[in-house]
Formats: sequence, C-alpha cells, structure tokens
Amino acid sequence: MRALEADANERAEKRKAEATVLKDQGNQAFNKGDYTRAIKLYTQGLEHLKDFVVLYTNRAQAYNKLEKFTEAMEDCRTALQLEPNNVKALVHLGKAQQGLKDYEAAVTTYQEILKIDKKHENMVAGYIAAVNLAESTAKSDMEAERLFSEGDVKATGVQEIGLNDVTDSQAALTQQLPDDQQTTQSGSGQPSQQEPTQQPLPQLQPRPGETQTFVRQPCML
Repeated sequence: MRALEADANERAEKRKAEATVLKDQGNQAFNKGDYTRAIKLYTQGLEHLKDFVVLYTNRAQAYNKLEKFTEAMEDCRTALQLEPNNVKALVHLGKAQQGLKDYEAAVTTYQEILKIDKKHENMVAGYIAAVNLAESTAKSDMEAERLFSEGDVKATGVQEIGLNDVTDSQAALTQQLPDDQQTTQSGSGQPSQQEPTQQPLPQLQPRPGETQTFVRQPCML
C-alpha cells in the first residue's frame, strides 16, 4: 500500500515539475508580448496538472491582453473554484468584465478583494477608478455618436469635452494605478503653433488717364 502511495506521489511531483516548466516558458512568452504562445504553453501545462491554479490566472491575463474577455472570465472562475480567496483571479476577472463593458460587475468583483485582504485598498481604488473612467468615456462616445446621427452640430463639442475629461482623469490615475494599469499619455505637451495671418495686399490707385487693371492674386491655403 505504501509502495502505491509513493508511486502516486512520485508521478504527481513529476507532473507538477513538467507543468512548472511549461508555466515558466509561458511567462517568458508573455513578457515578450507573445500572448498567443503564452496561452498555448499554459494550456499544455494544465494538461499535465489540471488543478495548477497559477496557470489559470496567467492564462486569463494573456486572454485579457488579446481582448478575449469571455475566455479570461472562464479561467478566473475556475481558479476561484479551486482557490476562493485568490486575489489575482479577482483582479483579472474584474478586467475581463470591464472589457465586456459590464462595469457594475467589475466594481463588485474588485470590492470582493477587500473582503479577503484590506491591505489592497489602494490597488482596489485604482481599479475602480479605471472602471468609472471607462464607463464615463463610453457614455460620452455614445452621446456624441447619437448627436452626430441626428445631425446636431453641437456633437463636436460633446466629443471634445469627453476627450478632455479622459485626459485629465488618466493623468490622475497614472499616479494611483499599478504598473500594468498605467496608460501611455498621448501628446507632446508643446504649445500649438498657429499659422501666420496673411496681411491684405495694398490696392493700387490708377494714375489719371490710365485704366485700372486687376491682377488675380493666388489664393494661399
């Protein structure tokens, strides 16, 4: 009996070692930005060890990078079934829900993290702020689109206001969010250069006895 148990343990350790190698290879692919290959390697690891939780959370993160949010949600929920207090699973689940524009669910998911460990309060606040920003931006875009479809010239103003709000909010969030939530700010920050104003040409008056000839000046655009 002991021999059977020892053999089973040995085989289990071997499977875990093989799955760990594939996990590490998947992490290398992920860090290089090759998310498709990372997913393939994580999946191979799960074939060796189906209850290796970190492979589910890592694969969910890769799915989110490829905007395959439904697949990411499935992996997160599997991870939470195996480890109900897995914070990483909740983080990636919230991101997937945000990607699917289920903003209310994303906020609820992030709030669940605080029930596990209150030391993540700042992190959670940053994620929730990102959700609120995404929801606000989506509403502004929808309103601008509606006004454009109705032929309302004020729609341009609505869109510009929305973009300004987003820029200001993103600048604030950059100081709060973890590294993977920071967004690259666009724009050089240089003042805009205006085109010089073209001065009108002086009109020449004809001399007595001469006929005034009009010369068509080229139009400068």
